[in-house]
Amino acid sequence: MQNRSCSTQKSLIYAGTGIDSVHPVMIAFYNRLKEKGKNGKVIVCAIMRKLVHIIFGILKSGKNMIQIIKQL
Repeated sequence: MQNRSCSTQKSLIYAGTGIDSVHPVMIAFYNRLKEKGKNGKVIVCAIMRKLVHIIFGILKSGKNMIQIIKQL
C-alpha cells in the first residue's frame, strides 16, 4: 500500500512542477504565491493541492475533462 501512495505522490509532484509554466491559471497562481514570498516547495505543494481538487471535481461531476479544463 505504501508504494501506491508513494507513486501517486511522485506523480503529483511531477505534475505540480511542470504545470506552473503551461496553464495560465496555474501561472497566475504561481506568481501570486511567489509575490507573497512563498518558498518553491510550498508553491509546488499548493499547486499539487489545487490539482487534487480539480481531479476530484472532475470525477465527482462526471463531466468531460477537456470541457472543464477549458473553463479554467
